[in-house]
Amino acid sequence: MRKFEKKIFKMSSLKKLAATVLSAAFVFTASVIPTEAASGTWNSDGSGWWYSYSDGSYAQNTWGDIDGSWYYFGANGYMDYSSYRDGYWLNADGTCSTGYSGGHWEGNNTGGWWYTDASGWYPVSQWLWIDGKCYYFKASGFMATDEWVDGCYLDKSGAWVPGKKKGAQTAWMAAYEKVVNDYASKNKETKYGKIRYALIYLDGDDIPELVCGKQGYYVSLYTYYNNKAVCVMDNWAYGAGGNVGYSYSERTGLVSNSNSDMAGSIRYITYYELKNGKLQQTDYYYCTASYNLKSYGFDWKHSSDADYHYYRIPTKKSSSGYKNYEEISKATYDSYQKETSGYIQGGSTKDEILGNLK
Repeated sequence: MRKFEKKIFKMSSLKKLAATVLSAAFVFTASVIPTEAASGTWNSDGSGWWYSYSDGSYAQNTWGDIDGSWYYFGANGYMDYSSYRDGYWLNADGTCSTGYSGGHWEGNNTGGWWYTDASGWYPVSQWLWIDGKCYYFKASGFMATDEWVDGCYLDKSGAWVPGKKKGAQTAWMAAYEKVVNDYASKNKETKYGKIRYALIYLDGDDIPELVCGKQGYYVSLYTYYNNKAVCVMDNWAYGAGGNVGYSYSERTGLVSNSNSDMAGSIRYITYYELKNGKLQQTDYYYCTASYNLKSYGFDWKHSSDADYHYYRIPTKKSSSGYKNYEEISKATYDSYQKETSGYIQGGSTKDEILGNLK
């Protein structure tokens, strides 16, 4: 393997990237006036660049082919740059490089993990953004884990934890520490249900949300708002009755829940948004059914109807029953679906999570 320097981030620059993968230090063009390109418009602010369309939407969690170059736009809509995404290197102007691809993790039993690509390059003594998270690679090329580098903490997965300060427990850490201790005292483990914890980045700030739950049974979620820990999910159940659990999209505030009924013949997906310390259901939720639900209702006598149907349901009228279901096309149904690939579930023990809150 050969090594050379591609991009070294100074820690002063890295801290400016806390809110997003981008920073104002990058200048794509001298003008801040939106630039028309392809079928949309380039826009910028103090955090970076994004690409919007005439209908008001913008590229998000996706690759985009714009004027013959490929770009990647993160969960917050900003363009990635000077980082690896899905194994491809993104240049300083955000364009996907054809020279560096095939990026992937490798590891062994002696030194840990490192990152390399098809060219044989690997990072040495530098910070590097990979798929939306920032890592530090030592002089040996191995990823740093569970330690402090340049005054920044890297957790056990190697990812930088924004907002955590060395030698001083911040207010949100102290608040979460109390929540963990209280939760552990009130919720007991069983042979098949372990109490586990996690820190996730659900909303757009640099303070993570705290996950507490009994694996396979229920989960709670806390956010730090107005200088206190606020419970926005209080032991919400899952794992039975067709409820597969809760997912989220990082740094967007978006949470989803997938549920089913009638032995899987009916499937629901509900979306929630975390705003101002509250997790609120969106105006609509959605349903697919393997038969005409508005004709048969929740009646098993629908065997003669094998066509799939798609519905949008107003949240405020959901108690009125299926008669208020608005039937929509599959294409329309698909357009309403949002990506929530992260799973809201704890994985750390009490001692492990408390160690991350010091």
